[in-house]
Amino acid sequence: MTPRPAALEVAIDGQVVADLTEGRGPQVNLRYRADTVAADGNQPWLSCSLPVRSRPHDARLFLAGLLPEGRHLESVAARAGVLTTDVFGLLARLRAGRRRRPGDR
Repeated sequence: MTPRPAALEVAIDGQVVADLTEGRGPQVNLRYRADTVAADGNQPWLSCSLPVRSRPHDARLFLAGLLPEGRHLESVAARAGVLTTDVFGLLARLRAGRRRRPGDR
Protein backbone atom coordinates (compact mmCIF):
# COMPACT_ATOMS: atom_id res chain seq x y z
CA MET A 1 0.00 0.00 0.00
CA THR A 2 1.27 3.48 -0.80
CA PRO A 3 2.16 5.76 2.10
CA ARG A 4 -0.40 8.33 3.17
CA PRO A 5 0.39 11.69 1.49
CA ALA A 6 0.80 14.88 3.49
CA ALA A 7 -1.38 16.78 1.00
CA LEU A 8 -3.57 16.23 -2.05
CA GLU A 9 -3.85 18.66 -4.93
CA VAL A 10 -7.23 19.86 -6.15
CA ALA A 11 -7.24 20.56 -9.88
CA ILE A 12 -9.88 21.95 -12.20
CA ASP A 13 -9.32 21.47 -15.92
CA GLY A 14 -5.71 20.49 -15.22
CA GLN A 15 -4.95 23.61 -13.16
CA VAL A 16 -4.14 23.06 -9.47
CA VAL A 17 -6.27 25.53 -7.53
CA ALA A 18 -6.07 24.24 -3.93
CA ASP A 19 -4.52 21.70 -1.57
CA LEU A 20 -6.14 19.34 0.92
CA THR A 21 -4.46 18.50 4.22
CA GLU A 22 -5.56 16.68 7.33
CA GLY A 23 -6.73 18.82 10.22
CA ARG A 24 -7.63 17.95 13.77
CA GLY A 25 -9.75 14.84 14.17
CA PRO A 26 -11.84 14.23 11.07
CA GLN A 27 -11.26 17.74 9.66
CA VAL A 28 -9.98 18.06 6.08
CA ASN A 29 -8.52 21.49 5.32
CA LEU A 30 -8.91 22.95 1.85
CA ARG A 31 -6.63 25.91 1.19
CA TYR A 32 -6.79 27.69 -2.13
CA ARG A 33 -3.44 28.50 -3.69
CA ALA A 34 -2.25 32.11 -3.64
CA ASP A 35 -2.56 32.53 -7.41
CA THR A 36 -6.16 31.29 -7.29
CA VAL A 37 -7.02 33.73 -4.50
CA ALA A 38 -5.33 36.61 -6.34
CA ALA A 39 -7.16 35.84 -9.58
CA ASP A 40 -10.58 34.90 -8.26
CA GLY A 41 -11.08 36.21 -4.72
CA ASN A 42 -14.33 35.04 -3.12
CA GLN A 43 -15.66 33.20 -6.18
CA PRO A 44 -17.21 29.72 -5.78
CA TRP A 45 -14.83 27.46 -7.71
CA LEU A 46 -15.82 24.20 -6.04
CA SER A 47 -18.94 25.07 -4.08
CA CYS A 48 -20.76 28.13 -2.76
CA SER A 49 -19.91 26.76 0.70
CA LEU A 50 -16.19 26.91 -0.17
CA PRO A 51 -15.60 30.37 -1.68
CA VAL A 52 -12.08 31.28 -2.75
CA ARG A 53 -10.23 32.88 0.16
CA SER A 54 -6.79 32.72 1.74
CA ARG A 55 -7.95 31.08 5.01
CA PRO A 56 -8.49 27.31 4.94
CA HIS A 57 -11.96 25.76 4.92
CA ASP A 58 -12.97 22.57 6.72
CA ALA A 59 -14.15 20.79 3.58
CA ARG A 60 -14.82 17.36 5.14
CA LEU A 61 -18.60 17.43 4.72
CA PHE A 62 -18.44 18.70 1.14
CA LEU A 63 -15.82 16.08 0.22
CA ALA A 64 -17.66 13.27 2.01
CA GLY A 65 -20.62 14.02 -0.24
CA LEU A 66 -18.46 13.21 -3.28
CA LEU A 67 -17.54 9.74 -2.00
CA PRO A 68 -19.45 6.55 -2.76
CA GLU A 69 -22.11 5.42 -0.27
CA GLY A 70 -23.16 2.23 1.43
CA ARG A 71 -21.48 -1.03 0.49
CA HIS A 72 -19.27 0.57 -2.10
CA LEU A 73 -17.88 2.99 0.49
CA GLU A 74 -17.31 0.10 2.90
CA SER A 75 -15.50 -1.84 0.17
CA VAL A 76 -13.23 1.09 -0.76
CA ALA A 77 -12.46 1.76 2.91
CA ALA A 78 -11.64 -1.90 3.57
CA ARG A 79 -9.29 -2.07 0.57
CA ALA A 80 -7.65 1.21 1.62
CA GLY A 81 -7.28 0.06 5.22
CA VAL A 82 -9.08 3.15 6.58
CA LEU A 83 -12.36 3.85 8.33
CA THR A 84 -15.39 4.89 6.28
CA THR A 85 -15.26 8.21 8.17
CA ASP A 86 -11.64 8.91 7.12
CA VAL A 87 -12.44 11.26 4.25
CA PHE A 88 -8.82 12.29 3.61
CA GLY A 89 -7.62 8.68 3.64
CA LEU A 90 -10.36 7.63 1.23
CA LEU A 91 -9.61 10.48 -1.16
CA ALA A 92 -5.91 9.66 -1.05
CA ARG A 93 -6.66 6.01 -1.84
CA LEU A 94 -9.06 6.83 -4.66
CA ARG A 95 -6.56 9.26 -6.17
CA ALA A 96 -3.74 6.73 -5.94
CA GLY A 97 -5.90 4.18 -7.72
CA ARG A 98 -7.12 6.37 -10.56
CA ARG A 99 -5.89 5.85 -14.05
CA ARG A 100 -3.48 8.46 -15.31
CA ARG A 101 -4.22 10.20 -18.56
CA PRO A 102 -1.57 11.62 -20.88
CA GLY A 103 -0.50 14.98 -19.50
CA ASP A 104 -1.47 14.21 -15.88
CA ARG A 105 1.03 15.18 -13.21
